[in-house]
Amino acid sequence: MSFADFLHKHTFFRLLIPLILGIVGGDLLFYRGVNLSAFYLFVPFCVVVCVALLSCISKRYSLRWLFGASIFGVFFLLGCNWHYWKLKQTNCSFSEDSSVYQASIISSPEVKERSILCESEIEHQRVLLYFPKDSTVATLRRGDRILVSSQLSLPKNSGVPDAFDYRRYLLRKGISGTGYVADGHWKLLTHDSHRTLQQIASDSRDTLLSVYRQLGFTKDELSILSALTLGYKEDLSEEIRESFSVAGSSHILSLSGLHLMLVYTILLFMLAGLGNQTLGNRMFKLIVILIALWAFAFITGLSTSVVRATIMCSLLSLAQFTGHKNLSFNSMSAAAFFMLVYNPAWLFDVGFQLSFSAVVAILFIQPWLSNKVKVNNRALKYVWDLVTVSLAAQIGTAPLVLFYFSRFSTHFLLTNLLVIPLVSFIVYGAVLLLLLTPIPLAQQCVAWILKYLLSGLINIVGWVEKLPYSSIDHIWLHKIEVIGIYVILVLLGVFVFNRRAKTLILLLGSILSFVVLHAGLTYKNSPSNSMVFYCVRNCPAVHCISSSGKSWLSYVDSIPDVERLKHSASPYWNRLRLDKPKAVKENYNEGAFTRKDNMISFGEKRVAFINNNSWRYRKSEYPLRVDYLYLCKGYTGSVQSLTTIFNVKHIVLDASLPEYLQNRLRKECEALEMSCISLNHASYLIY
Repeated sequence: MSFADFLHKHTFFRLLIPLILGIVGGDLLFYRGVNLSAFYLFVPFCVVVCVALLSCISKRYSLRWLFGASIFGVFFLLGCNWHYWKLKQTNCSFSEDSSVYQASIISSPEVKERSILCESEIEHQRVLLYFPKDSTVATLRRGDRILVSSQLSLPKNSGVPDAFDYRRYLLRKGISGTGYVADGHWKLLTHDSHRTLQQIASDSRDTLLSVYRQLGFTKDELSILSALTLGYKEDLSEEIRESFSVAGSSHILSLSGLHLMLVYTILLFMLAGLGNQTLGNRMFKLIVILIALWAFAFITGLSTSVVRATIMCSLLSLAQFTGHKNLSFNSMSAAAFFMLVYNPAWLFDVGFQLSFSAVVAILFIQPWLSNKVKVNNRALKYVWDLVTVSLAAQIGTAPLVLFYFSRFSTHFLLTNLLVIPLVSFIVYGAVLLLLLTPIPLAQQCVAWILKYLLSGLINIVGWVEKLPYSSIDHIWLHKIEVIGIYVILVLLGVFVFNRRAKTLILLLGSILSFVVLHAGLTYKNSPSNSMVFYCVRNCPAVHCISSSGKSWLSYVDSIPDVERLKHSASPYWNRLRLDKPKAVKENYNEGAFTRKDNMISFGEKRVAFINNNSWRYRKSEYPLRVDYLYLCKGYTGSVQSLTTIFNVKHIVLDASLPEYLQNRLRKECEALEMSCISLNHASYLIY
């Protein structure tokens, strides 16, 4: 089958391509700061629609391409305009000063490590409000109307090189801003009992969570059961997340296609006695299955991943009703098309990308793998099918997993073979658990069995995690490399099926181009002798990097927030392919790097840490020459008092310093005509 025949056969895929390109174009235009009015967006759309209509009316065969090009243009502009408009509606400006707002809490408050997060609505814009932890704030609930005094601002990024783009992530989620509400700066007005469908669904999920708690599920067992059956992952500990990630089973914790297929299997089993002989029976089974699937999605909170999986299972039900045994690629394209028309920002959702890449790979690769080995034994056939599905899904998602998570789990096949059957029993047991609510004794028995199954799941994942070479970490790929890998996979698949010389030439050319590209990017991103001051609060540090890839991370505090720094800076370290940085908290000397007391020497640069007031009243006849004076939390003096001790060129203000102190120190530096570098919004690199 030629590519043209493939496109002709899959209508929705032809529409999906321009829609995706348009969404990407709209995203680029918005984040590049291009200001497009509705007029400039709407006029080209109308022109293309008119051309499409004229080409359709025309009888000339030679102009048939014009209709296809016009349809391509229509959906390209649709995606571009729709996504750009939604981002523009979300992106709004707030007062630079603290103001009083009336807010409505639209989701259940979430307890974070240092605060309580409430997603709220202010002046028809969704914002994230952070409250200090106290007993009064803990009483807030969804639907409360409160009066708050806060300084709202656009979502901010960490400022660390290559760090996660938090601002773009929130804008795509429809979040316009964030704000911190200090203790005593809010007041409860009233409670609005009106709830949206989404809020009612979230309440249903909370009710089921309370049932789990009443049955004695606690800690990791409760968090995993809630994630597997209700899609509630807020209580998952970092240790559990990391363990499942290393073992290659993170997808198990996301309520998605796997879990919905288990529910779908239960429904098919329960309705098997009706048969498929008559149209009425098939119609009845279809209606029952669709109602049950969407009811399940509703009671689990109607999260994006669950809705996406439910749409897929619904399409599978429709395909089987019409006589098709399996879900087709055209049906998958239709699901993606309508989901992106509803919300174009879903295109950039990691779960959306992983789900569709996995399903597409299963549709095309799994049948080919399965047919390579003929298995007649029923038990072995089940195992072989599980292996081929896992392999196909891993092939489809591997480039994205490497790009987003910088990790490849080498034992994913072993994990899936052991974990998926166990997860099936857990999901089936959870369904039975809820059905037995009217019979408490039987329900307690099922809960007891589930606890052992969950404990076994945790032990298996922990065992796989501890196996040698369980994962390859610190991998870095550029976006272009990810696209290149998928191009190579597609060409390889096409060549396997048609064995044409032209396809082989394209495949080899793509591989050669990828190798050249990878070599160029590796050379471009090779480390050089440099120093980095990171803008990570509560973790003042100086990172000295050598061109060999060896580096030293010198911490100012004796008890720094190391994990927070690693989480923010690891993408930057991965891009440079650095060895694990050597943590330095005391005197140390190695090669070009030296730390003595609070003084660092690296190459020709010298940095002095100032994190207390012990230097304030000292004087020296011969001031010590330093290139950078790093003022951190704990110092409350002036710049002038330090010039009697240090002959300094640059002052660096750490992000942990209070805002009022930074303003005073900046003014001092201006008066003394000294360079002042603030780490409030961005890290500072020295080459």
